Amino acid sequence: MPTKEETKKMAVAQLKYFRVSSKKARPLLKSLVGKKVTEVLAYLKFNSTRVAPYLIKLINSAVANAKNMGLDETKLIIKEFTYDEGPVLKRFRPGYRGIAFPYKRRLGHIKLILIELEIKEIKKEKIVKKIKKIVNKKAKNKKQ
Repeated sequence: MPTKEETKKMAVAQLKYFRVSSKKARPLLKSLVGKKVTEVLAYLKFNSTRVAPYLIKLINSAVANAKNMGLDETKLIIKEFTYDEGPVLKRFRPGYRGIAFPYKRRLGHIKLILIELEIKEIKKEKIVKKIKKIVNKKAKNKKQ
């Protein structure tokens, strides 16, 4: 749970009842976590997936929320991108001999959390991540 100080530096935006399945959206969302907002917007502008234009709108909405809170948009970083399952629409396709084939249209909810970080903090986080990776590798090697 974030502390009160952390919530002051966070901006949130949501996209509900998004009509793309989680299998298609989650891989892209996972690749964007931890990057600067400006870099992500530039990447999504040239991304050909069906999700990209909607994510651009969502990120712009979160940036606008951050500006209203008084945060600096050049220091914003994507902290969390979650895709939660929504309701399922049950539909039918016509099949042979008058049979109806059922299929599901999956909906989902995307939640985006932006935080404002200083450059020094970003470098510290990267160093901590590298150290954790090294420690995890050593622990795995010892187990084997």
